Amino acid sequence: MTFLSHPASQIRPQTVELNFVRFVALSAPIRTVLRQDLSADELAKVDRYLSVKAQDKALQVRFMLRRLLTEYVNGRIAPSAWCFDYGAKGKPCLSTELFAATQIVFNLSHSGDWLLIGMM
Repeated sequence: MTFLSHPASQIRPQTVELNFVRFVALSAPIRTVLRQDLSADELAKVDRYLSVKAQDKALQVRFMLRRLLTEYVNGRIAPSAWCFDYGAKGKPCLSTELFAATQIVFNLSHSGDWLLIGMM
């Protein structure tokens, strides 16, 4: 039984960057700043949460994803310029155009007070 579609000699190791972020309570002025780079659909998703705590977490997830992606490309793409597509369960991925330009793959997960964003 073969598990690999390519010979082992063609497999190249990849480096995965892991970013751990602790969620914090946000003040109203900070919320305003974090919202500036988000798209209309992201803001709508944030605003759908009923509790302020849940809204703050959702806002921090989207803000940090955009900021870390910008850092990953050494500032060549502004935080507000990132565009996303969404999987069947709402998981974001880069738009086809941005993936073609950057080849960045990322995943995110959050639990309790922590957010993890991995990218390569």
